[in-house]
Amino acid sequence: MWKLKNLFLISIFGALSTPGIAQEREVLEVFVSPYNVTIDSGVSKPMAVRVLYSDGYEMYPQGVTWHSSNPEVSPISENGVVFGVKSGLTLISATYKGVNSSQPATVKVGEAVIDEITVEFPHRNMVVGESQQAQAQATYSDGSQQDVTSSVQWQVVNSSKELTVSEDGVVTAHEEGYGLLIARADGVRSQEIRIDVSEGQSEFQWVMPFPSSTTMAVGSQFTPSIRGLHNSGSIMDINEIDGWVIDNPSIVRATPDNQAITAVGKGTAIVYPIAAGLQSIEPVTVTVE
Repeated sequence: MWKLKNLFLISIFGALSTPGIAQEREVLEVFVSPYNVTIDSGVSKPMAVRVLYSDGYEMYPQGVTWHSSNPEVSPISENGVVFGVKSGLTLISATYKGVNSSQPATVKVGEAVIDEITVEFPHRNMVVGESQQAQAQATYSDGSQQDVTSSVQWQVVNSSKELTVSEDGVVTAHEEGYGLLIARADGVRSQEIRIDVSEGQSEFQWVMPFPSSTTMAVGSQFTPSIRGLHNSGSIMDINEIDGWVIDNPSIVRATPDNQAITAVGKGTAIVYPIAAGLQSIEPVTVTVE
């Protein structure tokens, strides 16, 4: 019995000592994220490390050693949180199991700047005498977003009489026609929103194109189906297209009779058909290959 027990223990220890049974994965690369960070003085932000192993396995590990190239600007804690001390630039790197991160992350301490301004407007079709509130949203270099409706510079382009916009983004329709609404701040300009003005209410509440996307070849033509919600409450087909709003005329252009668009170059364009005196509430995304 003693011999059998010892043989059993020996077999267990022998198996545990067999090469390859308890081998650890080999760390191939260490990545720090996010790669570019902008924070204000007095603001902290957590960083992360992703480890890639030689067998393709990935994980976010514990026990990482962090390093800041300029701790006077932005030090980093043991658990990977950077803190903005004063304006400047620092590089954040990490080490895990003796492997250094392949590329450091860049941390800029200073006031975040506006990267993009997005304008939202409830209706792209207005009646003379009507007023609507526009909204502006700014995306900053640190990834944050903020409502900047009251701080941007509002402007209506291609319209001297049809539309006006107040300092706080209230758009008022004065005459039949159209205008392009934009917002500016800190040298950044939003994309324009076309607003059509009519003398009276359309017999439709809205119009919609179908399909919502299409693929074309250069030289080909495309006409979407147009349906609208009639004031009677029924959905009706609309056979006549009055015009188009095209964001990229180097990709597609309207035909002379406005009943179709023609593909003139490769790329992607966003188009809004106009029918029954209304601009469609949704666009058609056109890809030309």
